[in-house]
Amino acid sequence: MASEHDFSIELLDLSIDQRLEFFKNPGKTIMHRNLKKTFEHLYRIVRNPAGASLILVIGPSGVGKSTLLALLQRKILETSLARMEVDLSWYPIICIEAPAVNRGFRWRPFYKEILLAVDEPCIENKITYDEDCLRRNKDGKLIVATRATEDSLRLAARKVCLHRKPYTLAIDEFEHIGISATNEDIEAHMHCAKSFINESKVPWTAFGTYEMLDFLEINDQLSQRDRIIHFPRYLVEADEDVAEFKRILEQLLRRMPLRQTPRLTSKLFELCYIGSIGKIGTLINWLTNAYDLCLSEEAKTLSFTHLEETIKPEFELAKMLDEAERGEAKLIKSKEKRRAFRARLGFEQGAEGSLAQFNNSTNLKSSDLSEMSEIQPEQENKLKKQTKPFKRSPKRDPVGDKQV
Repeated sequence: MASEHDFSIELLDLSIDQRLEFFKNPGKTIMHRNLKKTFEHLYRIVRNPAGASLILVIGPSGVGKSTLLALLQRKILETSLARMEVDLSWYPIICIEAPAVNRGFRWRPFYKEILLAVDEPCIENKITYDEDCLRRNKDGKLIVATRATEDSLRLAARKVCLHRKPYTLAIDEFEHIGISATNEDIEAHMHCAKSFINESKVPWTAFGTYEMLDFLEINDQLSQRDRIIHFPRYLVEADEDVAEFKRILEQLLRRMPLRQTPRLTSKLFELCYIGSIGKIGTLINWLTNAYDLCLSEEAKTLSFTHLEETIKPEFELAKMLDEAERGEAKLIKSKEKRRAFRARLGFEQGAEGSLAQFNNSTNLKSSDLSEMSEIQPEQENKLKKQTKPFKRSPKRDPVGDKQV
């Protein structure tokens, strides 16, 4: 018979902080279905982008995108060890987070993040002027002075990518590009990103929320070579999603070092789904808070009250749901959307309508084509004679003294 819990019994004698730390960081990732499926898709695309220069990993906030990025980085490093031992200059993946500043997105700290992430050993040799203020401290750590210019950092970051040839530059929180930005700002940012990708020859993998779809609507430059990977939440309308969500929830409850493992009931499932709207990352964060409350009260088990007291307020849940539904609606493919798009292209009027559209584009009418199709070769030769330009017809001219 399987154990009720999924932890070592000795943990129950440890401090509250230690038990809480075990729940937060158990040393292993819960590979739920959507995470596994998205990871396998993403890993394949990153290794073989097939022409894609921008891979967009899109999902609602709290679905687990940062966990996905950590898995990707670990997998690529594990599978690259043999090559890294042979080619010491190769860097298989660069991971950064798009920095958010109060005045909107700025490229200068973005380039700085790349340099610090790689910790390029010879960065001073990859730029052309001393005023860039790049140096190393006594411990060998790369220091980027505040006086370094954006242009010089961009040049250095571009050269780092060119020399290290990573599979991808992975950027978490990519939606930060849109902070306090107008449509014109976002369009300029997209042009800048496209230029950097072209110059560095390194594809980007951008992790972010559905806001990134707005970037593509504003500027289609990157859409030409992008690949969108959707990391969805679990939907209560789908039976298989409900079953998977229950499985993960039960696993999380079993992982809490408590004297009595909480029981998964229909009422508990419903509350946990409502409080997370089907997002596993949000669920884990919430359960951590509820577990912390439970430990602080020295309760024997996690109760419904602990969850109720730590659940987000309704206005926050409503906002989360609005954002998720808005993004999902854009990505859902449907017959109605396809039909509307075909209509815009002129294909939704049936075969006759499409033919008429084609004929209009060539300035021909259906009746013209019908008459032409009925012309026999003899008639065609006759028409050619009758329509010969600049030749007068003798039948119209007077002959001798006889008036016609």
